[in-house]
Amino acid sequence: MLTTLSLDLSPAYVPIADESIRVTLIGNYSNDTVLAGAVSRLAIFEDRDLAAGIGASGLNGETNSLYDPISENGYIAFDEDLFSSDATSLYTGQGTVQQGIALGISRWIQGDTNFLELGSFQSDADEDGSVYGDAEVPGASGAAADEPLARIYFIHPGTGDLTEVAR
Repeated sequence: MLTTLSLDLSPAYVPIADESIRVTLIGNYSNDTVLAGAVSRLAIFEDRDLAAGIGASGLNGETNSLYDPISENGYIAFDEDLFSSDATSLYTGQGTVQQGIALGISRWIQGDTNFLELGSFQSDADEDGSVYGDAEVPGASGAAADEPLARIYFIHPGTGDLTEVAR
């Protein structure tokens, strides 16, 4: 629990001293993770594959994620120290590095896995009009083909059944 109401019903920040409790309450091991709205798609992937694909050197040692530890004011941010200078310069062109990382994550999950190699979010290496599903491009760019590692599923609204989205 990161925030709570005190007895006078005013919000108060209550830090959790034991990090193992935080991991149990929030994250992959929590049995009560709640979605904030309707969800129609679900993506499943390995965090380390994502980190490598978007230019991070690995995961944050304390949070075991791409995020910095939660700040005293409750602010959550990506750990920018994990990212290579090439990735950081690409992400800076998207407004802020934080916004660029978020865009990189979205693009990687959707299947554009060679944008970092091409140095651009306009990474249509095979010039077919789509940045997703690029075939290997021999020659000048020498870009590798997109190799989606995330599996995306459609969630049927009535039943909750999953159908894998073919790409």
